[in-house]
Amino acid sequence: MIRIPASSNYRVDIAKKERFVSSSLIVVLMALFLRPVIWYLELNSVIPPSNFTSWLSALLVLCLTIQMIYGDKLCLTRIDLLTLVFLIICLLIVSYNFFTHGMIYDYAGSSYSTYVTLVILQSVIYFLVGRFFLVPALNKPAALRLSWLLVCLFYLLNYSGEYGGLDLSGIDYKLRGIFLSLADMFALSCFIVITSQKKQTVQVYVFLFSLLILFFLHSRSSLLAFFISGAIFFVRRNAKGNIVFWFTMLVPPLVILLIYFADTIFLANQRMLGFFLNPLADSSLLTRLEQIKIGLSDIYSSPFVGVYGGQIKKFGGIGWYIHNILSYWRQFGLIPFLLVLVLFFFIPLRLLKLQMQLRSKEFDLLFLVFAFSAISVLSSRAFEWYFCWLMVGMTAALVRLPPIISANPDE
Repeated sequence: MIRIPASSNYRVDIAKKERFVSSSLIVVLMALFLRPVIWYLELNSVIPPSNFTSWLSALLVLCLTIQMIYGDKLCLTRIDLLTLVFLIICLLIVSYNFFTHGMIYDYAGSSYSTYVTLVILQSVIYFLVGRFFLVPALNKPAALRLSWLLVCLFYLLNYSGEYGGLDLSGIDYKLRGIFLSLADMFALSCFIVITSQKKQTVQVYVFLFSLLILFFLHSRSSLLAFFISGAIFFVRRNAKGNIVFWFTMLVPPLVILLIYFADTIFLANQRMLGFFLNPLADSSLLTRLEQIKIGLSDIYSSPFVGVYGGQIKKFGGIGWYIHNILSYWRQFGLIPFLLVLVLFFFIPLRLLKLQMQLRSKEFDLLFLVFAFSAISVLSSRAFEWYFCWLMVGMTAALVRLPPIISANPDE
């Protein structure tokens, strides 16, 4: 918990802190809670396109300005500098390929340079959210809990028996992959809510109900990463004394719900269940194995600089990249790949190890976001998965935070 030093301007300091916490909450709600709802409504033509990324970028600039005025002096960390180096290298690679090879288009006529540039922009946005706004927003547990409940209600209201989950019938077939981002943002927002709550019982209820919602969002990788990360988290938080209570009070209601919806779940949602029943027959898995095979051949043929846009040359489509962290190596070369290994794994793991015994909501959230991001990028998410930069930004924020964090989360 952040301590505010006593001074003659104590009330002014409190007001400034509250103002920044409120602006941070707005940023986090827009980036992770409201954004998936807006996307879904836009793709279903319920509301007109709003260019949400531009609005979010403008809000970030405004709130960063507020922090510069009312917050502490900004100090760059090594993580900030490494992230900047990585982004500059990626932009130089995009520029070099654009000026030497021209625009690269896939079979649908989409520009690959534009696609990668947008990915970099989104990575910057989520890095800034994690760097400056995520930690302060944890001081608004009631608002976060209410926002989570509203998002859950929204997804339940858009449940479809035909799909065995979120209704995708109103979305163009080529754009239905948006459910992956919706599921990832929901999982990350749930972690924020869980760690903001003081009562462990509330945390467990949020976790278990979120598992049910995630099942209806169609993303197997998000569901598994969320479950594994949450399970490890609760075991770390000495779950032994409460394990009987959890199973007797929380699991039966979920079992009853699953039984009640059994026909819909098992007949309609083959995507979620087919993989577990017969993984070797899963078309998505077989396709990704082929993508890894071709991607590794590109890395082998050009290990230092990689093969920018190699998936388009081999398959014709932008989305046919390697679906794991090796995609960074294939797209941008060895140096950016080594940088993301340091930023995604080495630094967060080192920080978490140093703070292993520290009970605080900030480091609890870092652990959950790190575990979720690590599982995702190692198994199913590629370079275009910009949510991992939320974790990198938060790591940079917490590098300077340990001296002012209480070891007792209830203080």
